[in-house]
Amino acid sequence: MDLILERIKSESEGDTRQYLTNCHNNYIEYVNAAKILFPYYYENIERLSVIDKEYEKAISFRKNGDLQSELEILQSMIIRGCPAPGIYRRAAHIFIKIKHFETAKETILKWFETEYWKVPNMAVGSLKLLDMLERLENNNDNEL
Repeated sequence: MDLILERIKSESEGDTRQYLTNCHNNYIEYVNAAKILFPYYYENIERLSVIDKEYEKAISFRKNGDLQSELEILQSMIIRGCPAPGIYRRAAHIFIKIKHFETAKETILKWFETEYWKVPNMAVGSLKLLDMLERLENNNDNEL
């Protein structure tokens, strides 16, 4: 197991896309390793229930067409270190919609500053954020 842990830790510090793809393709192996390498997420899983309640408020604002209030809730969650990539993705999407591309990039980068992006459970969401970031960096506004 030590060799596997070393390999996975090394991957997580290297090519982000490759690491996330490996998390997705070798899910069980990577979850078992992540529980050892990144225990904080697994020890604090109860935080997700708080996120659900806050996100419900954000969804309510979204349904009513109040993007500003939705964005305020999402940003508040991000500032507090939200462990869910969908929150960062939705906030970045709103920033793109209002043509605040740099703020969208900064929002995505905040996700990758957390330790949560390394958790295999978040691989698909992290890959979507990475794709969004690459599109922003390539300035392909028509693809956004």
